[in-house]
Amino acid sequence: MTTPNEQRLNERINQQLDQEVEQLDIGKVNAIAEARRTALAKVGNSRLHFSQVPMQFVHWLFNAKIMTPIALAVCLAILVNYIPQPTDQATPVAAIQPLPLALIADDIPSEDLAFLQELEFATWLSEQAATKEVAL
Repeated sequence: MTTPNEQRLNERINQQLDQEVEQLDIGKVNAIAEARRTALAKVGNSRLHFSQVPMQFVHWLFNAKIMTPIALAVCLAILVNYIPQPTDQATPVAAIQPLPLALIADDIPSEDLAFLQELEFATWLSEQAATKEVAL
């Protein structure tokens, strides 16, 4: 709010300025009008062209104030998804039957025999792992 003294001062200033404007010659008035038109034209041309909008969005997005919370949210979402959830039941292991003795003969090539022995060891190892999980 302005006081009555300030209002009177403002009125006197406006009157003085109006008198000065009335006393200006036509050349100065035209120069001032031209400067005003030029300034308004520059303001009108400073608006973004539609092809510049995506680039402005990219600059805004990669601003540290924007990118930091986004990165933290993504990291938190990944962390929450990769935390192992406790399960009540042990994971069932596919049972592989041990080799019958009838298959182990001299006519089996050594590569197939080695593969079968590795398969039998893998079966035994998975059974051991399953029993340890159940015991825990």
